[in-house]
Amino acid sequence: MKFLITKRPLLPTLAVFLLCLFLLLTDVSSAQRSFEPYKGSLATLLPKAVGNYKLTGKRDDVEPIFKTDPSATDGVYGIYQDAEGRPNCDEEVIRTPDGHTYGAPSKCKTVLLTVTNFSSADRALEMLQKIRRTLTSDAGWRLQETGFKRISGRSVGQKFLAIRGDPRFPVATAIAWTHGSLFFYINNFGAARVTLAKDPGGFVKDFPY
Repeated sequence: MKFLITKRPLLPTLAVFLLCLFLLLTDVSSAQRSFEPYKGSLATLLPKAVGNYKLTGKRDDVEPIFKTDPSATDGVYGIYQDAEGRPNCDEEVIRTPDGHTYGAPSKCKTVLLTVTNFSSADRALEMLQKIRRTLTSDAGWRLQETGFKRISGRSVGQKFLAIRGDPRFPVATAIAWTHGSLFFYINNFGAARVTLAKDPGGFVKDFPY
């Protein structure tokens, strides 16, 4: 008995593979271009939850530190808090023996995030470098980490982490990163009535933009 062996042409299979590869690269390229510059609403860049942190407040405004730069086109400010098992992060109301009440600072860990959109990716990077120079020129601050912000294993921009005080128990933390024309900045210092997260690095790792 003779068996007929037919050879299927590889051309269709190769064509399908190349088409899939092209669509994948086009999708990634489009995602990168959508942030250079970013033209969407900044409010959509503040997810309701980042890891264990929940969005508890926001304000549509450019942070004063960036208003002097004419290329800063828009800004939004978000407050994220980790309730750590508590029902919520509201202020604790304390009643004194004489009947007066006042709000005590929330004990929830808090991350204060500013998102500013610049006219181009280059201007966003310039702002990151400017903030880094400003902080590290102060003797109380030290540059703890430099590198890249990664999303799904892909580098989308530069990042740095600076701390003030003992690295084991920093009194203040500043983290900044870029994503196209967007500049993200966490300045966990100088805030009143909140318990600031001393190590917001996990927040940055989980942040989707």
